[in-house]
Amino acid sequence: MLLIDVVRRWGLGILGVALLIVGIILLIRGYTAPSGWTAYAPLSGETYSPPQQGITTGWILTGVGVVITAAWGILSVSAVRKRPSADDGKDDAGSLPD
Repeated sequence: MLLIDVVRRWGLGILGVALLIVGIILLIRGYTAPSGWTAYAPLSGETYSPPQQGITTGWILTGVGVVITAAWGILSVSAVRKRPSADDGKDDAGSLPD
């Protein structure tokens, strides 16, 4: 039960931070995703590979990580503000005043 409570409370934040870290690592390393095709000209014997545009993978993961982490932060703050306070209108006996 403890693991489930931890995942419910921190899961979104952990996911956002993990995506953010992976995105930043991909940006730093300059990861390029393969485009999946090349062209070969048999008469000239040349091979053409299009320019790699894989840096967008890092930017996308970083952006999604930032959005998820921000959403988790906003939801956490709003959940704290919605908690009932210790003085919620009850008198010392624990019943609501008439």
